[in-house]
Amino acid sequence: MGDQVGQAIALTDLGFHHGRLGDHGHALDLCEQALVLHQKLGNRPHEAHTWSCLADTHLQLGNPAGAVPCYRQALDLFRELGDPYAEASTLAHLGACHHLAGDHAAAHEHWRHAHALLADLDPSTIDQIHTQLTTIGTSAADAFRRHR
Repeated sequence: MGDQVGQAIALTDLGFHHGRLGDHGHALDLCEQALVLHQKLGNRPHEAHTWSCLADTHLQLGNPAGAVPCYRQALDLFRELGDPYAEASTLAHLGACHHLAGDHAAAHEHWRHAHALLADLDPSTIDQIHTQLTTIGTSAADAFRRHR
């Protein structure tokens, strides 16, 4: 079982890096393989991160609509796990998806909730999430920062 856990984590990591290198098809395939293993093993924290990686890859492909259901899966898991930073980051990314799709009301609601969660964390987390969002779109990142 230990080998399967390591394999699943490695698949997620490889998927993440292939996505960053622009090999999106391979990234999606690797993350989907990882997801199956994480779910089989009941590895909820890594399953959440794999859903997030899948969503990020959809965004890199210019497909915010494809990213939304993946971010929602990740969000449910991060909430279940009690990880407020990951929950806030995922909400911010969901907001960016809606912003890019032109649904500014939904984006604002996700960002408002993210900022409320971040209020109880280190103030620099807003800057960290802003930096993450710049990889999606500068306009989304700046809009997130303005919705404090």
